[in-house]
Amino acid sequence: MMLVTIALVAALAETPYIRTVNKTIQLVGDMLPRACHPTMLPCEGCAGDSQGECKNFESSQCVEATNFQCPDAYSACKESSTVCSDLVTKDFLDGAIGDTLDEVEEKIIEQEGKTEILNETILQLQEELENEKRKHENTREELQAANELLDKLRPLLNLQTEELVKMSCVGAKYINNNGTCVSCVPAGTHYYSNYLARCVHCSDDSERYINASGVCTPATKCSSSKYEKSPPKGNRDRKCFPLTPCSASTQYIKVAATTTSDRTCRNLTQCNSTQYISKQHTEYEDRECKSLSPPCADYEQTPATTTSDRVCVVTVSSCREKWKKDSTIRNSNGYYDLASFPLVDHNTVRSRWTGDNCRDSGRYVFNNGEVASQTPIYNSYKIVVERITWYSVYSGGARGCKWMLQGSDDGSAWNDIWEFDYRTSPERTDTNHHHVSGARYNSVQGCGGYSGHYVYSPPAHKGYRKWRIIRGAITVGHCPRSSSVAWTTRREDAKIQTRKAYCDMKRGGWELVYNRANLFFTPDHMKQDCSTTRIATVDKDSNSWCIPNLATKWMWEVAPEKTPSVNNMYRIATNIPTQAFSTSGGGNVGNLRLKHYTSPVGSVYYQRYTSTNGVWGCSSGRAGWFGLVRASQGQGDYWPAGIGGHCDSCSISGTGMTWGSSNIEYYLGNYHNAHGCSGAGGTACSLCNDNSRYKWLFRFWSTD
Repeated sequence: MMLVTIALVAALAETPYIRTVNKTIQLVGDMLPRACHPTMLPCEGCAGDSQGECKNFESSQCVEATNFQCPDAYSACKESSTVCSDLVTKDFLDGAIGDTLDEVEEKIIEQEGKTEILNETILQLQEELENEKRKHENTREELQAANELLDKLRPLLNLQTEELVKMSCVGAKYINNNGTCVSCVPAGTHYYSNYLARCVHCSDDSERYINASGVCTPATKCSSSKYEKSPPKGNRDRKCFPLTPCSASTQYIKVAATTTSDRTCRNLTQCNSTQYISKQHTEYEDRECKSLSPPCADYEQTPATTTSDRVCVVTVSSCREKWKKDSTIRNSNGYYDLASFPLVDHNTVRSRWTGDNCRDSGRYVFNNGEVASQTPIYNSYKIVVERITWYSVYSGGARGCKWMLQGSDDGSAWNDIWEFDYRTSPERTDTNHHHVSGARYNSVQGCGGYSGHYVYSPPAHKGYRKWRIIRGAITVGHCPRSSSVAWTTRREDAKIQTRKAYCDMKRGGWELVYNRANLFFTPDHMKQDCSTTRIATVDKDSNSWCIPNLATKWMWEVAPEKTPSVNNMYRIATNIPTQAFSTSGGGNVGNLRLKHYTSPVGSVYYQRYTSTNGVWGCSSGRAGWFGLVRASQGQGDYWPAGIGGHCDSCSISGTGMTWGSSNIEYYLGNYHNAHGCSGAGGTACSLCNDNSRYKWLFRFWSTD
């Protein structure tokens, strides 16, 4: 049989069907079962292989004139001592038939006409197959395998020429009346012949296709969750593929889907530990990350989160601090943003050994490493230190030693925070009366020089539950002899309070704390009120003042309303007494001596009375005083007294007064006859009402 096959291959070599016929021959030849004949000796392996039993090789033939079993499927066998039969296993037969038939059909469809040689080949193969069947009819198993092979090949062998033509006439072609496969016209459009003698064409081939029955059918519509992978064309329906899902929490859509393309997903950018999410992602946009601001040098008002930066605030509690930190605004008066902690969050703890004095009566012996003072331990929250205030009682010369500020959370493990030199010297101020160095002020009558309050403010630091100061090295003589040391602290979790204040930057940063234009300043205004509506402005009249938490000095100014300029205002600058921070405005204050920096010469007192009848009297001979004045309580008319006045039945009156109408007599520095609306006060009882020639502008300022 193999000799006939070889001859057929040679005859068909020049025909269009050479590859198809070869495959058919291979089908018939290779699919016949091959196995060792029972009566023959075992086969040997191919050249170089070890000797072994004859096995079922899917496409093996014995090498010509040898007993080798080799992969050449088209070698002929000759008689020898060992002969392999031309049979193969049934498993190979089934697989080979299926695969080969598919390829045969594909190759046949690609050809046009000329089936005569193919038919002859099939007939010859059929004849050889029958001969092969008879050759092995004495072997039952081989005969059964041959019958199975014939059953599978019979549909192919029985195909008629017309059917073969139909199988090959596909696409934009049809079989005409002469049995010839010809192309449909016009060219370039999609057709489907369906083995019919006609062409089927869908006019709207973008939305229709030709089904198996040759009928134009609406194409499948892709749903919103799918996209078109391939459009309808000829006899192919539209193919729809599912859209790729993007995870809403971890991805965004980089490229949006269209009707004919899939969407593209990208993983969201991950912000690292030094960044925060500055812009949240959307369905089509990635998130954006920004670097966190550096740790706050002063105060962190709002900690950083995954979606927000930390908020740092420079705790500029006064215009003076603003003036110091920003040289660009030093010649520009106006409103500025200030930030400080509310007064209610401050605590004062004091260690006292003697009363304040300048007689050298106090403590000065502190051993190296000794704790001079400490705060209580705050178990429920942490505190920070805003300032430490010593009071030196020695006025005759310089003394000094260093102190270490330490913090602890348990009272046993201490951390060094800040070292400062408590060294005494006379106070030095600039031309605008701002403190530069030395003692801040001395409220004890007759004291001065090196004695007084020394204030130290540590740099920004973390909070602890307990604080203390420990003595270090001596810097001048010995530690200053002191009557007391006071702590000003606040809770670490206290929220900073921001506000706007009017600042006189031309004079070094004075902050306006009280303003009253064309009206009267009265004793009931002498109280602290820092509510938002009470912040002093130049265009609004005050009924109280708002002094910054850490301010230590203030300046009162007054001038006739007609000429309210810096040059013609009378002013007094002194230290700020603690009574000025009272929020109630109640209680009498008598003869509280202040340290003053401007005229008048002599003592200046902070005075206040609360009764219109006057507990110290209410007349020109004996009266209660208010304001910053030289007169003591119970003293009668006194000129020049300062800025204020006293209770008197023969006095100024008018609607501009908020308290004590007809019971106040003004004494406003070097302005004469204020009682008579033109001078220093006196005994003439002609009242000054709202139609008077003079009304007054009061402005009070503070600084540190």
